[in-house]
Amino acid sequence: MSYTLTETGKVLTETQEGITMPADYSFATVNDYVHGMEVHFEDLQALCLGMADHIDKLRRGEFICQRCGLRKDSERSTEHEF
Repeated sequence: MSYTLTETGKVLTETQEGITMPADYSFATVNDYVHGMEVHFEDLQALCLGMADHIDKLRRGEFICQRCGLRKDSERSTEHEF
C-alpha cells in the first residue's frame, strides 16, 4: 500500500494492489481525485462502488474507530476516526 500526501502531510489517495482511491470520501478529496490528470473511467467506476459500500456501512452503523475500536453508535463522546 502506498499513499499520496499533501505538503502538510495529509493523505490524499491510497494505492492498494494497483488501484488508487481517495483516502476518505469528503467532497474536497473526491473532487480533487475525480478532476485529477491520470484518472480513467475504470477508476471512477471503482470510486462509485467504494462510495456505495461506504454509504451502506453508514446506514447500518458498522463503522469502528481506527484508534480505540469503539463502534460509531457508541455512547462515549470522544474524538474518533471512522
